[in-house]
Amino acid sequence: MEWVKIFLSWPVLTIVFFTGFSIAFRRDIGEFLRTNKLKGVGPIDVENKGSNQSPEPSESSDRADDLLAKEEKLDPKQLKKVETEARRLTKQLESANKEKSEKDEIIAYLSRRLEATDFKYLDKFLVTNSKLALKWVPKQGSSITRQQLIDYVATLTQKPEQPGIIFNVLKQNGLLERKGARYVISAKGRKFLNFMHD
Repeated sequence: MEWVKIFLSWPVLTIVFFTGFSIAFRRDIGEFLRTNKLKGVGPIDVENKGSNQSPEPSESSDRADDLLAKEEKLDPKQLKKVETEARRLTKQLESANKEKSEKDEIIAYLSRRLEATDFKYLDKFLVTNSKLALKWVPKQGSSITRQQLIDYVATLTQKPEQPGIIFNVLKQNGLLERKGARYVISAKGRKFLNFMHD
């Protein structure tokens, strides 16, 4: 019975269990060792791992290095040509802006001259009753009807055809404008009233 005691002792059982475990899971153990190779064990490798292993370069540092390399490769003549072209384009832009500003000022000046000439013509062309009718319109509120204007002009003249003519003249010269079924004094008409007052 001595061999039974020896066989059941813990060292023997441990060896038998480890052997059986290794045989049963030999493929899994081999795969694990292949995929998780240990480069070193112990304090020496741990210290070396921290001190000797260099960090992998990041993508951003690679891009920065590429830009620096390209900048170093630029030809000074090319740089000078680019700077010259940039100055030329800047001057052209400034000149174009200046010309546009001058053109806008010229257009505004000509518009004022044209308006003043038009008002001088209207001042001589319109009869007194037409001017009185135009001055009357703003005093009636926001708008008037055609008949209201004709009735007012009829109080100023003995000629029966004059009220209709005056209404048409004021409208055709842009001094009155239509708003639905009614009429209001236009922006041009207001400016002309100011011109007459001046």
